[in-house]
Amino acid sequence: MESVKKTRKPTRYESLVDELLEYLDSVFRKYLVCPQTLTLHEVFYYNSVSDVRRHINASPRAAIQTALNNPYHYLQGEHTPADTEGILATMPDVCIAYKLHMECGRLINLYDWLQVIIWTFIFSHWLHTIVAFVSVPRACTCLCRAATTL
Repeated sequence: MESVKKTRKPTRYESLVDELLEYLDSVFRKYLVCPQTLTLHEVFYYNSVSDVRRHINASPRAAIQTALNNPYHYLQGEHTPADTEGILATMPDVCIAYKLHMECGRLINLYDWLQVIIWTFIFSHWLHTIVAFVSVPRACTCLCRAATTL
């Protein structure tokens, strides 16, 4: 069986749209020049969409892994260690936990986790103690100077 397609007559709106599109197409073809035919068009126009998309779309996974493996890549300071392969006490806690996870995978030793937590607590407590110890004599000398001037 053959299916017979019925052709319908376009409406007035469809015919007006077609006429307008034909007119615009003729005007654009007459007055606009294809930029790829111009000399040195490569300076102003770029037609590789895949390269542009690759540069515009960020890859956060690579940046996060770099930051967790080597935090000193982003945290540049005067005390940046040369060796960042191992686990250092000066690394942020998240980086230490990530490195332990990368070393052990799914079988992370709880003892190592507790040591990290204890070391972080002791180090921060020790740091606060030193800061308080250093700032107490300065405060005492300031008070003594203020008392002697009165």
